[in-house]
Amino acid sequence: MLKFDIQESSYKIFRNNFTHAMVEKLKFFQGIDAPLGTRVRPLFITVEGEKGKIIGGACLLKKDLHSLQGDIADLIATLTSPHKQVWECSAVYFDALPQYASWDAENLHLLMQNFYRTLYDGLVAFGLKKNAHFIVMKLLNETYSETRTIGLWPYVIELKPTSSSDGLFHGVLPLIGRQYESYKKIWPQ
Repeated sequence: MLKFDIQESSYKIFRNNFTHAMVEKLKFFQGIDAPLGTRVRPLFITVEGEKGKIIGGACLLKKDLHSLQGDIADLIATLTSPHKQVWECSAVYFDALPQYASWDAENLHLLMQNFYRTLYDGLVAFGLKKNAHFIVMKLLNETYSETRTIGLWPYVIELKPTSSSDGLFHGVLPLIGRQYESYKKIWPQ
């Protein structure tokens, strides 16, 4: 059984090698230069597998609405005041394959489904804690595809990489409401 952990404290973030690796991947793949210890401090939701070993997670940054992709910012401005900040998930990372390399394809697919479900549950818990009703997603196309097809995440707004100026997927993931309730019904408890 997988479980999530919301890592907000500097101590937890700094002692966790996974978060350092994720920040480096952010810098490489998305050009995000927000190393640990800077003014823009990323928060992490990690997913743990067997024996508490982290197999993946997400990086969240608080952003000003005007700093988001234009089309997404315009649509979000109708949901919130223009001076508000929003939470952006700038990376989702799954790295369980070394730990589960001997598993067959069907079991790996089930693990990935469970990972994305657990991560979404972590995002929802984070949203409840921070009073955030949605998270703006900014992902590589491959990661978006996995969240959509394997995780079945119910995006309410989607801007495909071919339509975005940075070549990344931009979208809005609801943490409450009708779409989230429908999503919960997909997964048996």
